[in-house]
Amino acid sequence: MTPKFVVLHHSAVFSAAGSDQYAGINRTHKERFNLPSKLNGSYVGYQYLINNFGQVRQCRADDEIGAHCKENRMNFQSIGICLEGNFDVQKPSDRQVFALRDLLKRLAKKHNIKKEAVMFHTNYAPYKTCPGKNIKRDFIRGIIA
Repeated sequence: MTPKFVVLHHSAVFSAAGSDQYAGINRTHKERFNLPSKLNGSYVGYQYLINNFGQVRQCRADDEIGAHCKENRMNFQSIGICLEGNFDVQKPSDRQVFALRDLLKRLAKKHNIKKEAVMFHTNYAPYKTCPGKNIKRDFIRGIIA
């Protein structure tokens, strides 16, 4: 798989300071998709997960098929990034924003992904709000400009 896009998500679970949702997401994705990563055996369908502390955890290889956006076959052409939290009711932490910025810049350079190719899950799955109402596309694209 050659990534052409990045698709942003939120876990849709409220994230308190210091929380880490990896284990819960891994368990849920194992039950739903049962698609272990060739990178590390993780079942998380996103390539990256960013917790409230701004810690970036790689869950799948960049070129590995994901399990994060089935619509438009985006699993086969995109890197999925999930920020832990429910950004319909809260805002990402500053550390998450800085980590996301750095990760997006690195991925854009590595895979020649343009800022216009950074998409929201809701673009493909309008029944979802992912990555949440409190994250704006212009803001995200602006941090990687």
